[in-house]
Amino acid sequence: MIRVFSIWVGAAGGTRRRRGVRSALCRKPLHSNVGAGANIATLEGRRRTLAPRTATSVIDFIESNLDQRLTLDELAALAQLSVPYFKALFRETVGMPVHRYVVQRRVERAKALLLQGKLSAAQVALETGFSHQSHMAHWMNRLLGLTPREIMKDSGRASGRSIDYGLWALTFSYVLSQFFRSYVAVISTQLIGDFHFTPQMFGWFSGAFFLVFAAAQIPVGFMFDRYGVRYPTAVLMNVGTLSAAIVSVTTDPRLAIIAQVGIGLGCAPVFSS
Repeated sequence: MIRVFSIWVGAAGGTRRRRGVRSALCRKPLHSNVGAGANIATLEGRRRTLAPRTATSVIDFIESNLDQRLTLDELAALAQLSVPYFKALFRETVGMPVHRYVVQRRVERAKALLLQGKLSAAQVALETGFSHQSHMAHWMNRLLGLTPREIMKDSGRASGRSIDYGLWALTFSYVLSQFFRSYVAVISTQLIGDFHFTPQMFGWFSGAFFLVFAAAQIPVGFMFDRYGVRYPTAVLMNVGTLSAAIVSVTTDPRLAIIAQVGIGLGCAPVFSS
C-alpha cells in the first residue's frame, strides 16, 4: 500500500514537472516574440532621412563645388555614413538620387550664367562642372527641353536694347579703326610737322599700330575664351579711346608713338569680334 502510494505521488510529481516545463516552453516563445516586436519597432523608428544639419552640410558642399568632380565617397564621408546608406537617406531627404540632384543643380546654374551673357557656352560648361559643352547641352535638353543656344537667344531678347547698343558701339569702333589704319598715310606731312618726327621716329609711329594690332590677336583670342567677348572688348576699346585722345593733344613724339600702340590695342578686339 505504501509502495503504491509512493508510485502515485511520484507520478503526480512528474506530471506537475511536465506541466511546468510545458508551461515554460509556451511562455518562452511568447517572450521572444515580444522582444522581436520591440526590435522591429526600433528598426521602424530609425532615421530614414539625413539629419537637418548633415543635409545642409552636404548640400552646401555640393553648391560650393559644382565646378569640381563630386564623388559619392566624399559626400558619404562628409555625412559620416556608408555609401549605400547615404544614397538611400539622401534620396529620401531630397526626393531624387545624388547624381540627378547634382546634374540638376549644374543645369540650373549653367542656365543662370548663360542668361547673364558674360561667358560663352564652352566657358559655362567648365564653370558648372560639365566635361564639355556637348555634355551640358545634352542635360539641358533633357531637363529643360532647351539648348544653350536657345537660352542665349532668350537672354538676347530680354536684353535686346543693350545688345543694340553694343552692336552700334562695335560698328562705330570698326569705322574708327579703318580711319586709324589709314590716317597716317593721308596726313603724314602734317604729323611730321606737328610732332617734329625724324624719319626713323615716323617709321615707328606709322608701324606701331599695325605691329601691335597683329601681335594682339592671339592674346585677345585667349582673353575672349577666358572672360568672354564683352569685358576684354570694353577694356581695350577704352584704352584705344584714351590713346587717341593723347595723340590729339600731345606734341611729344615719343608719347605719340606710345599712344599709337594703345590705339592698336583698342582696335584689336574689333576685328576679333
